[in-house]
Amino acid sequence: MIDTDPAAAQLLLASAVSGIIAYAFSGRGQFQPRRKRAVAALAEIDAEASALVQRWATQSGREALATVEELARRVLGVDTFFEWATDSEPVDAGATPPAPTA
Repeated sequence: MIDTDPAAAQLLLASAVSGIIAYAFSGRGQFQPRRKRAVAALAEIDAEASALVQRWATQSGREALATVEELARRVLGVDTFFEWATDSEPVDAGATPPAPTA
């Protein structure tokens, strides 16, 4: 997507960065700062993470992706989705979904 639709990729990266910043605070049991103060507040609790956000804001393409991956490793401890731990189950395309319960 980085190469085929850079605008969409940048929007997705922005969403990921926003979520990572939010986790930096919630993971420490702290309230979320206002959006306009998020990067400055992040610098107060994790200067390196704040520097990565600032670097990402000046980048695009694969460079931006690499910086967001580095930010994810720094704040979340991971940069990929978890592997599914259970076997897949067959789905009957003609099945009627169960009725909602009250």
